[in-house]
Amino acid sequence: MRLAVPRFVRIASDIQTVKQPKTLRCNLLMESRRSVSNKRGRHNENTGRRDPRPATRSHVSTQQYFDYFLVLDFEATCEQNAKIQPVQEIIEFPVVQFCTKTLQEVARFHEYVHPTERPVLTSFCTNLTGIVQEMVDNQMILPDVLAKFRRWLSQQCLIDAESGDRVRNSWTFVTCGDWDLGTILPQEASFRGLHLPPYFGSWINLKKAYRNAKGYFPNSLMVMLNDLQIPHTGRLHSGIDDVINICAIVRKLCEDGYLLENTSYLTNNVVSGQRAPLFGWRPRTGQFGTS
Repeated sequence: MRLAVPRFVRIASDIQTVKQPKTLRCNLLMESRRSVSNKRGRHNENTGRRDPRPATRSHVSTQQYFDYFLVLDFEATCEQNAKIQPVQEIIEFPVVQFCTKTLQEVARFHEYVHPTERPVLTSFCTNLTGIVQEMVDNQMILPDVLAKFRRWLSQQCLIDAESGDRVRNSWTFVTCGDWDLGTILPQEASFRGLHLPPYFGSWINLKKAYRNAKGYFPNSLMVMLNDLQIPHTGRLHSGIDDVINICAIVRKLCEDGYLLENTSYLTNNVVSGQRAPLFGWRPRTGQFGTS
């Protein structure tokens, strides 16, 4: 006996669609938008804020917008209570390549630079930086150091060897303030008639990034170290020691789940981007800063 197969199946009328609560739908939608935004690189709204997911070392390493931070801190000629003439000159050029995945140092570039306009260091400069005359005598001058730094960037596969352009936008500089790349380097380059490569035109001012993360503007490197309970290493105002301490602060912010991106840009020797307040300020406990 052959059974007839019905052409249509009747669905019971008492089965109703299960509606999700409005709050749950909103949360799912926000999470979906956040995921799409991160994939597309639209991350400005998250500047300096804590990643909402658990901040573990293996997880945080995938959240930073850059693969590497080039932590930099120049030292320069100086006089006590006076502006050195005719120009302030860089005498220490330290850079550490910091991997945001391992949160460790990858490579290091460190050169002392011979000043040509005021070749004899003042006693104030030596006492401040720990740099003695013998450390800068017979060293390369700034144009040669910049050329060597460019070769180093190429060796690290961060720029193209011929054009000098970034191989990819996977790295940026980190400085403790805007002075290094916003003042001293462009001023001395202008004095010497040097054209600075475009990769010097953007960076993370750690003080501004710290304000975005913690809610107040730190006036110094020591303020950040003390606030994060990180012991100071080496000598204050030694360029390479300052770089190591900056790396420690960056590491702690990354471990705590804060996302860091460029805060400052240089165009025609004018710094733009996020503005720093004249005085530090502290919000109520638990409040996070905004850009």
